[in-house]
Amino acid sequence: MAVAPVSDLQIEVGSSKIVAPAQAVEHSTLFLSNIDQEAMYKVESVYVFAANPERESDDPAEVIEAALAKTLVTYYFLAGRFAPNAKEGRLEVNCNGAGVLFAAATSKLRLSDLRDLSVPNPAFRSLLVQPSDSLGLFETPPATFQITRFKCGGFVFGMTIFHSLMDGVAITGFFDNLGSIARGGGVVMVPNPNREFLKARNPPQPQHYEQLMCRQFRVSSFSEIPLLPFNPTTSSVNNFAPEKHVFRSFPVSSQMISELKQACLKDETLSRCSSFEAITAHVLRQVARSRPSDPSALVSTFLAVDFSRKLQPPPPPNFCGNAVVAACVAATHQELCTYSLGHFARRVQEVLSDVDDEYVRSWTDFWELHRIGPARIPIGACLSAWWKLPFYALDFGWGTPIFAGPVPNQLVGFIVIVANGKNDGGANVYLGLEPQEMAAFEKNIYELAESPPLIHGAF
Repeated sequence: MAVAPVSDLQIEVGSSKIVAPAQAVEHSTLFLSNIDQEAMYKVESVYVFAANPERESDDPAEVIEAALAKTLVTYYFLAGRFAPNAKEGRLEVNCNGAGVLFAAATSKLRLSDLRDLSVPNPAFRSLLVQPSDSLGLFETPPATFQITRFKCGGFVFGMTIFHSLMDGVAITGFFDNLGSIARGGGVVMVPNPNREFLKARNPPQPQHYEQLMCRQFRVSSFSEIPLLPFNPTTSSVNNFAPEKHVFRSFPVSSQMISELKQACLKDETLSRCSSFEAITAHVLRQVARSRPSDPSALVSTFLAVDFSRKLQPPPPPNFCGNAVVAACVAATHQELCTYSLGHFARRVQEVLSDVDDEYVRSWTDFWELHRIGPARIPIGACLSAWWKLPFYALDFGWGTPIFAGPVPNQLVGFIVIVANGKNDGGANVYLGLEPQEMAAFEKNIYELAESPPLIHGAF
């Protein structure tokens, strides 16, 4: 059992301010796609940098703040504010140059005092600056940044951003530019935030998406699927998980991934199997087995799928937006507990193959008609893969991070496959569950491994 992480980072925030673009930007309005409308939640992550003796006299907060102001000239939409379009009943971005929230903080601890950085630690939330609770969605900066310097000279870069503005691929492009400017260079790639190519068709043609969802939920009509309404004027900014939730990270070695793939191919229902398909099938089965339920209950899990390479024509060069759509894997609790791993790997494959140009277009059309989509369908979990994104390449001039990953957040049922930072072919599975469910999951996750590696602690 891993040593429990430190619960108090002893952080003092020295200053908190609004950082505006270094140059005046032309005021404009950014259209948000229907996919963006369904991604109105925050992505929160931290990046830990060890001390660099050659930069001992430099303040990373000052360097990054100056670089951020310059970067916002190109990423002007990050410095805007969400705004309601009452006529169309949707959200858009008022690109008014209002700025992002930035904080400089210090800790009395050394980075070594944080122990195992890969252990999900609720105390890491203090590494993220949060807007005032008194602010509504339309007054809240859509992105925040905090630099926390530790006693040893190392520091943490903490960022929150609404997924509706940028997906993981777009964020890595933002990091490339921000890092380049911080190191004394310039913009390496000019982003294109235009989402017009994702507008709904006229007239809308949602039939394809409806048919696929009916198949997944095993109903004859989409009206039989329980849906939640969308209201842009009441979008929640802060909606945290229950305090009793337990967050953990489970290492999945390259050997275990190989074993999972071999197990998927054993029953001969598959001729090939990717690492993502094998891990996803395994995790979905083990989460279900950890949750007591009616055997006939339908468990739905949405996979975050990058569709940028599936559109015809493809997104414009340097597209900087949200090219991720949800695809549903649904099965009864009994099926998840009894069917083979290969069976569910094949189900994952089928769902991923469903996401093509017509899927994206018909989903967009469906939302245009009903203002309802996957994020508003009651689900069992949502799984997203970060492990192929080059977050470990972020460099402000102090070197690349020794850790990069999410922090425990408000997204109940959110499962993330993250890189382990070792370049050894392995990954970490990060998730939050109820305490009794987590205890069962801990026993199940390494069922196919020859010898369970260290299981990260909880708190």
